Amino acid sequence: MKMPSKAFLSFWSNNTLGAYADGALMFPLLLALSVKDGFSTSILLFSVGMAYIVSGFIFRVPMSVQPLKSVVIAALALGATTLEVHLSGFLVGLLCLSLLFAPVNKLANQIPRRLIHGLQLGLGIILVTQGMKMAGLGESYEWIFLFVFFVGSLILLDFYTNISLLGLLSFGIFIWALLKGSQVTLAAPANTENPIRTSMIVTLILPQLALTLTNSVVGTYDVSRRYFSERAERITVKRLLMSIGLGNVFSSFIGGLPFCHGSGGVTAHVKGGSTHWYSNLIIGGTFLALAMYVTFSQTFSIAYPPFMAGVLLSTVGIFHFTLAKPSWIIPSCRLQLFAMATVAWLTQNILWTLGIGIAFECFLSFNKIAQKGYLK
Repeated sequence: MKMPSKAFLSFWSNNTLGAYADGALMFPLLLALSVKDGFSTSILLFSVGMAYIVSGFIFRVPMSVQPLKSVVIAALALGATTLEVHLSGFLVGLLCLSLLFAPVNKLANQIPRRLIHGLQLGLGIILVTQGMKMAGLGESYEWIFLFVFFVGSLILLDFYTNISLLGLLSFGIFIWALLKGSQVTLAAPANTENPIRTSMIVTLILPQLALTLTNSVVGTYDVSRRYFSERAERITVKRLLMSIGLGNVFSSFIGGLPFCHGSGGVTAHVKGGSTHWYSNLIIGGTFLALAMYVTFSQTFSIAYPPFMAGVLLSTVGIFHFTLAKPSWIIPSCRLQLFAMATVAWLTQNILWTLGIGIAFECFLSFNKIAQKGYLK
């Protein structure tokens, strides 16, 4: 019997481990929603699994699937109802589809790269700081030392070797979380009759739409081209909008998770070891298997350790903000990048980061017009 080659085993091990590398936010948010009245855990898992698999078939590279964070977090923190969450996801999807009638591919190419790199820098800083908060470092120097040790080891191994410890650690944490989680019996989804609040819908979709267009569409388009070059020919702004639009319309009808793609998620999969879209089939199949298990057992078991989730999130953040290097090495871009990074750190809000970046672009455009003598 012929044994599998070393290259074959390496290919499948890397893509299997990398498939789970973006779980630091997905699994905790799914767990939180699964115990909230009105949500069906099996449908949430099913919708994520299908989104991963379909995204793999469409784009043919490792493509991230992430919750619509503004919508989902608002559902948990602001008391949005299940119907409001699903309606918000539907409207975000509808708005993305409406943009398909515009020449979005051409418009995306007109966006200055320094602005995109500034957003990547800002998002990376936000991921690092959120990871530190998630890890709950507090005043304990021992935990701070362990945190720095783990993050530093993951970064150094990636830069100086071909070992992707990020993927191995992500997979190990996922298995540990499944084995150690306490069995929770799930109640049937409640039929809520609360009226839809227009103010809540606006609160959910406006920031999410801005995040979707910048990070999930333009940002994902940019990082995919940089990671996969000619292999990313299927990834266009129009296709990303179509994927997010159709996916959220479908997901809202079945009661699934509002989702998007994300540049940080692509970084997580790639740095975790993913090189092929088979990673999407692996993680998607895992979610479908969990959905079947939950359907028949009516229990859900996962205990994602916050400290290690914080380590993964911060590590991905560091990898992500290094994507801004092409603009940072240009002296004329550094002030804008520094300002965007500072705003991201102070506000922990990518919208404010985008706002300061646009303000710089407006100033530069105004200055060019003035220098050409059009303003008297």
